Amino acid sequence: MSHAEIWYCKGQLWQSRLRRQSCATLIVLLMSIFSVMDQDKAQAELAGHHEVMAIGHAAKAVLAGNRRIWLLPSLQPAVPYRAERQHIAELLKQGQTAAAVHAALALLERTPHAPRLHLSLSYLFSHYQKCQDARPYFRKLQALFANSRQAAPLRQLLAGCGLIWRLRYQLGWQTGYSNAVFDAPPETQFHAEPVSALTDLCARFGGRPCGRVRILNQEQTHSGMFNRINFVMMASILRGDRVFQTMAFDVSKMMTGSGNSGNHYLSIKHILGVHSARIGGLVVGLRLGTTGHRDRRLRNGRKQIWKEVGLRLERHSARRRFRYQTGVTWRWVRARFAKYRQVILHQMTTIKPSPRLTGHLRVQFDRQQRQQDIHFQHDSVGAFLRFGVGVNLSRDWALTVTHRIGRRQFSQRRPYLAKPHQTREAVTFMRIMRPLNDFEGAKYGFQAHRRQVWSADVLSRRDTYNLGFILTYRF
Repeated sequence: MSHAEIWYCKGQLWQSRLRRQSCATLIVLLMSIFSVMDQDKAQAELAGHHEVMAIGHAAKAVLAGNRRIWLLPSLQPAVPYRAERQHIAELLKQGQTAAAVHAALALLERTPHAPRLHLSLSYLFSHYQKCQDARPYFRKLQALFANSRQAAPLRQLLAGCGLIWRLRYQLGWQTGYSNAVFDAPPETQFHAEPVSALTDLCARFGGRPCGRVRILNQEQTHSGMFNRINFVMMASILRGDRVFQTMAFDVSKMMTGSGNSGNHYLSIKHILGVHSARIGGLVVGLRLGTTGHRDRRLRNGRKQIWKEVGLRLERHSARRRFRYQTGVTWRWVRARFAKYRQVILHQMTTIKPSPRLTGHLRVQFDRQQRQQDIHFQHDSVGAFLRFGVGVNLSRDWALTVTHRIGRRQFSQRRPYLAKPHQTREAVTFMRIMRPLNDFEGAKYGFQAHRRQVWSADVLSRRDTYNLGFILTYRF
């Protein structure tokens, strides 16, 4: 049929029964072609996932002693190796690991072109926690199936066994508006209090009280649009059944809309943990980092270098609905105008009454002690309380809300104050996220953040907020 005849089917052509049947046949034929194309595309995209699930079911069937291999109909292997798989499973069940590894290597020499078979055997070694003993078998599998479709699930299996490092990456982008694009006091000029050391100094040399005081070289914040890019790389590995090790690299860069100022953040973290059924988890961490701010309108920028050593003890219930963490962190900070150390004691309780609801409560006490005082940095103690809730609003949307309150008391008075001051702080954070369709591992959402600090010291006061759009991608 020509194009004119197909177009004519919409009108007068339907008056004839024979032509109506011809048009119906043509339409059904076209719909069948399109459905076959879509089905081929879907099968190509999900082939790897279906194959892994099928092999997992096959391994479970062998473990249960069932003689039938439960695979998807389109993935039924046409190889009669059920007896060999059953024999290796029986050897592992009886504790004869060396004989099972030898049998698997012999089967690999006989069937080098059966990746699904050997991936199911790998699941058997993983199930019986014999990955360390099966290292020769896994090494040959990696070399033999490096370029096959089973390479990705094999890497996931080896990472779960602790034979290779598990690598994870996250790339994030945030844009929005903030009334304070970097942390600085809203004003730098103020009056000295009557009984302060600065007032006495002015009266001694000038014979009259001081007027308005201005802190030299003190930056003042400004509002505007901002863009932030963040990249995180994390590598983790299991060392046996109880020991795990994690390394993380985090870097971010923020620039204002005008391009006049920006800041950066860089940290490297190393964590070593031990898990025990009697004491729970014991985690030791070391972190090094630096933060900095640069403003083109000023001659000098700000830079801060810090290092941390932390120790944390974790306990959780059998169903992981309740988790308790307590620990201590030692921190050393060095900046252009300050050098101090800080000891932080913290305790956190997490409750998960349902899969859609999670709540936490964190209590923190810290002591900050100066090692070098150049720019009004004094000893202080602080106490903070943070509580938060995470709710899955629907299958896609997830909401997180946290609120933090605290108080810090300084031990010495500043030159322009009559007595040592204290600060009260309140921080509220809210974020709502959902997955991005057609992109696995990608999420987008919105977040809002506000921080308020009340104090008799003008340089300690803050009232900042930011609103932004977030896009993250994990791979």
